[in-house]
Amino acid sequence: MIPLYDKIKEFIIGEFKIDQSDFYSQEKLNLTFNFVFIGFTVLLIPIIFFEMFSVQYERLGVWLSELLCITILLVLKYQKNQFLASLIFSNTFFTICILNLFFNPQTIHFGFPFWIMIIALYSVFTLSLFWGIIFGSFGALSFIFYKFFIISNIEIVQNSASMNIAFIFEVIFGSLLILYLINLYLKTSRKAEKELIKQNDDKTILLKEVHHRVKNNLQLISSILRIQSRKISDPKSLEIFELSQNRIYAMALIHERLYKEDKQQFKLNAEYIEKLALDLINLNSNNQKINFKTSLQHTTIQQKNIISFGLILNELISNSLKHGVKNEGDIELTSSIDKNQVKLTYRDNGIGFDVNSKPGFGLELIESLSEQMNGNVVFESNPGEGVQVIIEYIIKSN
Repeated sequence: MIPLYDKIKEFIIGEFKIDQSDFYSQEKLNLTFNFVFIGFTVLLIPIIFFEMFSVQYERLGVWLSELLCITILLVLKYQKNQFLASLIFSNTFFTICILNLFFNPQTIHFGFPFWIMIIALYSVFTLSLFWGIIFGSFGALSFIFYKFFIISNIEIVQNSASMNIAFIFEVIFGSLLILYLINLYLKTSRKAEKELIKQNDDKTILLKEVHHRVKNNLQLISSILRIQSRKISDPKSLEIFELSQNRIYAMALIHERLYKEDKQQFKLNAEYIEKLALDLINLNSNNQKINFKTSLQHTTIQQKNIISFGLILNELISNSLKHGVKNEGDIELTSSIDKNQVKLTYRDNGIGFDVNSKPGFGLELIESLSEQMNGNVVFESNPGEGVQVIIEYIIKSN
């Protein structure tokens, strides 16, 4: 029996199912086919039974339901449109239930709430929550109207064998379909969770690999510059080469830190800034003894600005170690957050500089990178009093 079912399913939706881009679309297609095909098969049982024994039953509703199932299967086979098939199925099935409710008064419609619940659950899964609410609300209002304004004004026929069989059939079959839908919801939810975890793991691995490759390439460029600098005799040109080499290596450190992160956030939080600052101090230190202090809140910044921010930090630290702090000194990094406004303050207790003098390339680079981050920077310093740099920027969603 199962092999025959699989062959019919492959014939009707085989190629169509392969074309679906994700498992949720495939599950919606599976549900529509299973619902329709099972409904078509199960409805054949009362038709054959009642026709063979010439028992009175709701011929019009049953035959319309069978015609509906056949129509939906044809739509799936030739139109290859799951949404259209689900929309036709839900609306037509709902209409049949309503017509049977109001134009077949000689039957106690025990199964009507079952069918409305089934249609609502099916619509939520295959169409949207909106359609499920529409069918559920109108179905409930229709049944209330039937109970208080129609059934109270008619004479209900006595129970018969056919009515008892129909009642048992509706309760059992309706309950099984509801349980099937609930199980499908749970199964799809579990599968969605597993798929999401897998996708996140894949993206994390990919991002780590990207950062690892970028770090290696930047280190290679830095090494090439180092080799090239050996042929330079002019001190000023050599200094420019060494500064460029350090900036490139600083970018490599930024990517190395991102590569070592376990979480897939890759944002500049407090821990990341502290580790990166220590790396940059080790990179730029010339045997100086540095007392590094931090008081950082859980500061975050847009992912696209990570490199700019890291380069700013590198320029600040390299300037402190090259021009400010001589043999021993303090570097302090603090931050505060007011709503989405971040204020980052950098201080050293070096010899300072005249902020009114013409800025060098390093300070110009800090200003330019701050503008790229949609922030602003303020330099505060007097000769002999150290340096304080305040950077303010707004946290925005990525």
